[in-house]
Amino acid sequence: RDSLTQWRAYSRSTVGVALQFTQRTMMMDLGFPRECTLLPVLYDEGCKRTLLDCFGRFFGLAYEKDSRRKIRRLKRSPSEADEEFYPTDGYAEGDRGLFSELVVCCKDLAFADEREVRLVYTEHKHIIEEFGLTRAEMRFRVGGSFIAPYTTISDIREAESQRYKHKNEPSKFPIEEVMIGPHPQSELAALSVREYLNARGYEHVRVTRSEAPFR
Repeated sequence: RDSLTQWRAYSRSTVGVALQFTQRTMMMDLGFPRECTLLPVLYDEGCKRTLLDCFGRFFGLAYEKDSRRKIRRLKRSPSEADEEFYPTDGYAEGDRGLFSELVVCCKDLAFADEREVRLVYTEHKHIIEEFGLTRAEMRFRVGGSFIAPYTTISDIREAESQRYKHKNEPSKFPIEEVMIGPHPQSELAALSVREYLNARGYEHVRVTRSEAPFR
């Protein structure tokens, strides 16, 4: 909540601002995009190895069993023959998507102080292509020495409304607190943030200042 290492890493010489969200309603207040999930980041090497090992063992055993199990799909029309198949067709795509999701949540132990939780958005390419669904818009921004692709919650929500023929209108962004980081002008920054929140209908949001001194 008030980590000096995080203030140093991200705010540097500017006034740092940290937002606290209402976790229990955060996804619903974002419009509940179905392809998004909140995942805690793993830092411990033992935990990461155990997780990936369980993933490999589980899908290895499941694939082995399914590759020996033939399924018959009955046809509705009398003129059509029943179809027989082994239920292993979706393993390659499914494994790749789940594996990518797990890897996204693994980070080097050196970053453990961050205690990060990631909002992960996954587009299932084969489903989108097969059913002609809408992709979230891809945007670009300059990031250091490269151009970084990204998308926004609004883009994801818009794509969702077209995919599933509904439009969830989000409520106000689920902010509970705004904390101002260590800075010589932190008091003035807190007053300006208070005014801004009041003007935008966020009177209920607390504005606090870091307990860490600037020097």
